[in-house]
Amino acid sequence: MAVLPPITNDIYAEFRDLLRSPQVCRFNFEQQKFYHTANIESWLSRKQGGVRNVTTLAGQVYKFHKDSHAFAPSSDNILKNPILFSILVEMECGHMFDVFSRSITSSETLSSPILSGHYESIDAHLRTESIRLPKRYKAGGYSEVIRAFEQNRWAYVSLPLRYQGQATSYPRTILPFFYMEEINGGGTAVVYHCKIQVDLVGPELKKVLEPSMKNDPEHGAYLEFAVKSYFKGHEYVYREESNAFKGIMEQDDLTVVRYLGEYHTTNGDHLHHILLELGEKDLEEYMWERFPPVLYQEIFAFWANLFKVGFTLDGIHQLKRKDEGGNRQIFKGWHGDIKPDNILSVRGQFKLADFGFARFEQDGDKTELMGGTRTFGAPERDGSGSSADAGNMHSQSIDTWSLGCVFSVVATWVILGPTSYQTYGFIRQGAIKTLREHGRGLSHPPGPNCDDAFHDGSNVLRVVTDWHTHLRNSVRASDTISCQVLDLVDNEMLLSNPERRLSAAELKTRLKTILAKAESDYDTLVKDGKLAKESKRIQKALLKFDEAAPQSAQSLSQTEAKYLFTHPSAAGHSGRGLSAIHKSRTNRVQKSEALNRIVYGKTANREEVLNTNRLKIPNTPSSHATNGTSDKSYYADEKEKAVDWSPGNIQQSLSFQGPKQSSPSSMSIYSGKSTQVVRTAIDEEYDKLNEQWKRNPWNLFINKIPKDNFLQSFIMDRDIIFVVDNDPTMTPHWSDAKRTLLTLAMKIGPLDKDGLDLRYSCGNHGFLSNIKGYDIKSKFSASMDEVERRIHEGIRTDMCAALSKVFDEYIDGDGKKRQTLIILTNGKWEGSSNKRDVEDLIIKFIKRLEKIKDRMEDRWFSIQFVSFGDDENALKRLAFLDDELEARKDIVDAKPWNCQDVNELILGSITQGGDDKTPVTSPVSKSVSPNINTTPTREGRFTRIKNSLKRSEPF
Repeated sequence: MAVLPPITNDIYAEFRDLLRSPQVCRFNFEQQKFYHTANIESWLSRKQGGVRNVTTLAGQVYKFHKDSHAFAPSSDNILKNPILFSILVEMECGHMFDVFSRSITSSETLSSPILSGHYESIDAHLRTESIRLPKRYKAGGYSEVIRAFEQNRWAYVSLPLRYQGQATSYPRTILPFFYMEEINGGGTAVVYHCKIQVDLVGPELKKVLEPSMKNDPEHGAYLEFAVKSYFKGHEYVYREESNAFKGIMEQDDLTVVRYLGEYHTTNGDHLHHILLELGEKDLEEYMWERFPPVLYQEIFAFWANLFKVGFTLDGIHQLKRKDEGGNRQIFKGWHGDIKPDNILSVRGQFKLADFGFARFEQDGDKTELMGGTRTFGAPERDGSGSSADAGNMHSQSIDTWSLGCVFSVVATWVILGPTSYQTYGFIRQGAIKTLREHGRGLSHPPGPNCDDAFHDGSNVLRVVTDWHTHLRNSVRASDTISCQVLDLVDNEMLLSNPERRLSAAELKTRLKTILAKAESDYDTLVKDGKLAKESKRIQKALLKFDEAAPQSAQSLSQTEAKYLFTHPSAAGHSGRGLSAIHKSRTNRVQKSEALNRIVYGKTANREEVLNTNRLKIPNTPSSHATNGTSDKSYYADEKEKAVDWSPGNIQQSLSFQGPKQSSPSSMSIYSGKSTQVVRTAIDEEYDKLNEQWKRNPWNLFINKIPKDNFLQSFIMDRDIIFVVDNDPTMTPHWSDAKRTLLTLAMKIGPLDKDGLDLRYSCGNHGFLSNIKGYDIKSKFSASMDEVERRIHEGIRTDMCAALSKVFDEYIDGDGKKRQTLIILTNGKWEGSSNKRDVEDLIIKFIKRLEKIKDRMEDRWFSIQFVSFGDDENALKRLAFLDDELEARKDIVDAKPWNCQDVNELILGSITQGGDDKTPVTSPVSKSVSPNINTTPTREGRFTRIKNSLKRSEPF
């Protein structure tokens, strides 16, 4: 056997470097190495000097095999099985490809669990043809080559993740998750929180998971989800839950935790695994970590959200599916385990989870059910008492009972808070203990088999109905829902006779009626003067403190609380900033500090409600701070003016020391004793869209977002990406930028079918992808607030670097779809020393576009700069990019944010007419004081700048 010398040429070294690069070589949470094979295939197909890398590499590895008739296979043949070739090249056995490929014909064969038969054939051919051996295998011969191949191949066939796909079982599966931690466990399965890098996920699954996309400092952009792994011996539970999810997923109107797919393994304690949408917390955790809603709108929003679980129950009980022939079939369903732990909060929406005990039948009104949780279970499922059904056959009303128990504990939390939620459990335990003590010595002692059930084995516990009376006596005056819920639970859900309980369809109707009546009752209370309108000033203060509060309720001293609420950025969007506070604590605290320690946290639905409502402030602010007169007019409805109620405006709204200097969109401009509010086109459009996007309580669960008919023809089949400049110099313009962004997003959002994307010039925080529907305003607003808190004085915008990422992503996607960037910026871009880098980048990008599209239509890709501020050099740069860029195609437009026609900020780069149009900015009040900075009209500043371009050096 001849021995092959080591390969040391440049292309081989480049390939080895590729395998060591972070783009290809990854490590999972167990520090197991695996390869991102798509990047390997891409490198092999790439051309250098007009020749594919695979051709050059194959020529090099085969050139040493001169003493036989074997020749390097064609690049086309190798690219049919590129991963096999890669494994062999890494082993220094690339010249054996033609022998291996006769038996291992594809990637599917390569990932087969057992290849022993193939290896026998390969070994025989290697010996027959006397293929040269590299030195490293000289001692072991061809058998050592095959052993090494078997060991190495698993790093190339790590677990594939496909949307609703079922992966093959591998004996040595490498899970591609860089993070995997247990978050919940039970008797049949354990649930893990998993994170995976975005590029390792298939396109369909990536699209589904993109709303959860986040960034990790080490691993970059990643997606997260849950994996439910079933213990050995519980395959039945896995099969039932898998089948249930697959059936339920056919109905888009059900708010259930989304089934993403599954995979299987061949070793360990768990063999079957289901991928699920990740719930941030279950309902019980939610109630422990948040304060209950207080304002009427908060209470309404919370119950309306939870009622969706009741609506979903109706869809499960009458599940509509289509057979292979397209005929509709109806299955009767049972969830079988409704409880707070199985209701998850997913991006602010409550969803039903855990279908491990669910059943679906086409015939019969009862079915056999196993398992479930006895605390929330109906008396007939307890296995004791006169109501216990023989044979465990149960009607669908067991789910009605369980949901009634959930409503009971939730009403406790809403009315009295988390401490009473726990107290309620103790009270039921005490009542059941008393029952058992009174029946001690009897052959069939009374009481359920569960210590904290809601029944005594047959009927609802008396203490439960008494507790509901206590709740009714304690309810807030503004709460017009909770008592209705308690009446529903007492009279139609927690009934001993299963036949008398509400069906899921009837329950759905009742819940809708409760919402409608709650709205009517509240309006009547306000109209009759029994409830006063909430003070706008107090509401704004509440919102300010809620935004600063930790994400999960925490015990803080008065000193810590004061620091937190006077430094809102300390809490951060997720409350992680609290670590700075805790680090300052000493191990021993003063007695007064300990006594004054209380719990601070967020209030349920407060930010959601208060950030989406439009508050009102007067045209003329209170004179209380300047002349001591009454500010009674502040609350007079006839003098109130609608403005945006967002975190960026809270500080200004709470100020009583007179007006602050600000940008015209939100500033009162003073001249002597008179006050004039400057209103821009963005302000007017924002108020109009806010009104259109309001959710009518009667139509709370139907997404109906108005579309801009004029823009529709221009935005059709075009992706929109917003880029916001978050350089520190943008801070004075942030409120204007936020309002501009939300206005444009609400105008465009309903027209972009793929959803809107949001990026920032500095860092990776706050990025959003494919945001649709009513989420657009809330998520874009929250993102702007989060990024504002993170603005760092030492980090400056390098717009060239920010645009390079977007351009590369577009080119990598082959530029198949029209796309427009809308960039909100002041144009300073101090993070780059090269003042012409953006110009050069755009010119180079246009040339790249022309190469991938032979006949690229005009403005297939376009860039719209929306400018803020009055820095002459910065505006000079934007004007140059707009009108003086020496490129073969004009794809750039620049306009000021306060132009009088908002549509110009969208169509300027998309249409030639919009580009050529010189905008007129919103009028500025003549009463503006000289010391107030205002944004000049574009007619003045851009004309001046363009003229200066003719007579000065480039910027």
